Amino acid sequence: MDLGQLDTTYLLQLMSGNIELDATISSMMAFPTIKQEYWTNWPVRPTEDDFQGLKGDIHFADAVDQVVSIQRGLRLKDAWVRMMNLVIKEKGEAVLEEWLSEVPFAVDNILGAWINGAKENKVYWLLKHKILCFIIHKIPVSELCFHREDPKNPNFITLTDAQYLVPE
Repeated sequence: MDLGQLDTTYLLQLMSGNIELDATISSMMAFPTIKQEYWTNWPVRPTEDDFQGLKGDIHFADAVDQVVSIQRGLRLKDAWVRMMNLVIKEKGEAVLEEWLSEVPFAVDNILGAWINGAKENKVYWLLKHKILCFIIHKIPVSELCFHREDPKNPNFITLTDAQYLVPE
């Protein structure tokens, strides 16, 4: 009952976006200002093979998981391209040696970065370019009692009108 097909136009848009990003990434190989270490971890997914599983009939849950994975990969590729464009424009690496007297407000429509363990000058560079920076830390067990857990619904239809739907 949950078998169906993705809209062909949507699938083509995802695929063409991926092709454009891959072409942009390939063209960046000509720039010597992009250090080798940036190429070591550049996002390679999604690939053409990732799209093959979305053609034809597919279960809804599988389609959601695969499309989310593809969209995440496209966002990562786009973020990498944006960062490399900044590196090319500045003719250097992603570091900033000067002190930031004021941190600019981040732009929240781009991917942020986890900065745990990052060098100070690289964090300054991210902040200068208004990239969201996240830090994760451990909470000692003694402090957990102050963080209550919100009650969770047993499924996604609880407390919605969907609970009144009938299969027919």
